[in-house]
Amino acid sequence: MIAMLRNRNFALVWLAGLISFAGDWALLIALPVFIYDLTGSTLATGGTFIALSLPRLLLGSLAGVFVDRWDRRTTMIAANLLAAAALLLLLPVRDPSDLWLVYVSAFLHTTCTLFFMPAESALVPLLVGEKQLLQANALISLNWEIMRLVAPPLGGLAMAWLGFGSVVAIDIVSFLAAAGLVMLVTQRRAPAEPMAGRRIWRQAGHDLAEGLALVARSGPVRAIFAVMAVAMVAEGLVNVLGFPWLKQVLNGGAIERGWLASAQAVGGLLGGLLISRMARLVRTSYLIGASGMMLGMLVLAYVNVTALPIAPALWLPAVLLLKALQGLPIMGMFVSIDTLLQQSIADRYRGRVFGAYGAALGLATLVGQALASAFGDILGIVPLLDLVGLLYLAGGLLALVLLAGQQLAAAPQADPYAYES
Repeated sequence: MIAMLRNRNFALVWLAGLISFAGDWALLIALPVFIYDLTGSTLATGGTFIALSLPRLLLGSLAGVFVDRWDRRTTMIAANLLAAAALLLLLPVRDPSDLWLVYVSAFLHTTCTLFFMPAESALVPLLVGEKQLLQANALISLNWEIMRLVAPPLGGLAMAWLGFGSVVAIDIVSFLAAAGLVMLVTQRRAPAEPMAGRRIWRQAGHDLAEGLALVARSGPVRAIFAVMAVAMVAEGLVNVLGFPWLKQVLNGGAIERGWLASAQAVGGLLGGLLISRMARLVRTSYLIGASGMMLGMLVLAYVNVTALPIAPALWLPAVLLLKALQGLPIMGMFVSIDTLLQQSIADRYRGRVFGAYGAALGLATLVGQALASAFGDILGIVPLLDLVGLLYLAGGLLALVLLAGQQLAAAPQADPYAYES
């Protein structure tokens, strides 16, 4: 799998992702801590995550349509530069009256990623070849886990020692560096005929309808949407309630939040290294389903750590261990399902289908975030996080039923350089 980095174009995309993920992870650790400390409100914290998710619902499908019409490399460069610009709005935030700047920045930042993510998902198969997709996606996911291991402690320390502005600056620089690396990528595929003038919205509507019709016709694609929608409701709940749970139950702060993220990265790294082998040994539907159920059980265990028959001094170490184990099924579930979706869609439709996919997952995430924001202070944090575990269990069961018979195309002996320019 690591040998694929000899593919120059893919290596540049991979490295750009590694650097931008470093900045993103530092900010993801610091932002909810900053907002919760500033306001003491799960509602205000949830508002930030809702602002991050809302563009996926409103614009995700449309963004994918344009990705199919634009040069994907150029789209990724522009998205990185605009995301860096959006983060500048966070620098003047000082008190609760400035929260609107956080929400605007979050909305614009996610809007940029709506163009980047479908462009990357559509470009990678052209760079590595269809049968190397699982290995490529595993490497890209390893970026997330490597930076989850390294960046959160650094983000927590930067937040504690230098303040929130330093973390924002780190993320801005990471996006600028990523844009520079993507500029060096070459690709063979020419973009489709561009849309211009009065035809632009008519053609966009036609392409969007064509992509949605493809989703509706394909049983595996519909199943993937359903499984991931359940999982992303759970993710939305965790987005909002993760730090309040840490603060209320374990009396932790930014540094402890960084430790938890890094612990999960350890399992994620191991999962990323093992997933290609597991995909050859286990049917894809079983791998996704078992991963979802394992993830649900681990969430239920760490959320209720205070009920375990162990001393309070061991609560944090126990949670760190459970979070490390959690990284394994996360890789098994999410990498497999993304690869299955890529292999189920022809290249010319990938941008719009991944755009619709992002919109569907954005809606699901928004539902989870809204539930957490509305009921976190009323029902309590632990009961709602118990729901997270149950949702992951349900997602695993759905995968076993709806994806039965699905199998990834994986042929490690295929030439990894067939698409290199």
